[in-house]
Amino acid sequence: MNILDTTSEELIKILSNGYKGDDYIITSEDVKLPIYIENNLVKEFKKLDDAGLLNFDGKIDITGGWEVSLRPTIFTYFTDKENYSVNNTTSINNFYASCTGVQIQQGVVNSSQEQTVTQGFDYDAITDIVLQIKKYDSLFDAEFGNEAENLRKSIVELEELIKNKENPSLIKKALGGIKDIAVGVGKGVITTGITSLIIGVL
Repeated sequence: MNILDTTSEELIKILSNGYKGDDYIITSEDVKLPIYIENNLVKEFKKLDDAGLLNFDGKIDITGGWEVSLRPTIFTYFTDKENYSVNNTTSINNFYASCTGVQIQQGVVNSSQEQTVTQGFDYDAITDIVLQIKKYDSLFDAEFGNEAENLRKSIVELEELIKNKENPSLIKKALGGIKDIAVGVGKGVITTGITSLIIGVL
């Protein structure tokens, strides 16, 4: 059994308690999520999907709207966890094997490293996020105020990085800059939507 962290377990409780239908579908209209879950919602839904507790298509609307399909196992998660804990002991195994995409730095003070990892990076997914954000360009001035132009410039820079298939670390840095602008402006429908979209791929 996959034992999840406390944040995921809190989301399990909210979804289980908020579900009132008979079709296993639950949406953003059915439950109120705490801000710390809402800001990382794509990541949290993916964890529950990987654990076999729900089906999530990876999409959250820019306004924060979402829909997931619950699996019956979500309703028995805590009982299953308790039974698993009673019936299983824990042992630690160390595995030694080759790996990729790992960077280790030892014994060096005040230094930095940059790593180039491109395997499996989904440029199209980032393009989709940019397109979703740009759909609301006409509302940027009202929502972002003085930061609206900075946001537009950051989007143009990000599009250039994607077009040139630049190093994923540079693209993630640019995404992080856009997220920081949204977080700095405060809580609004569009800023929250942008933050959720970006956190899901960082």
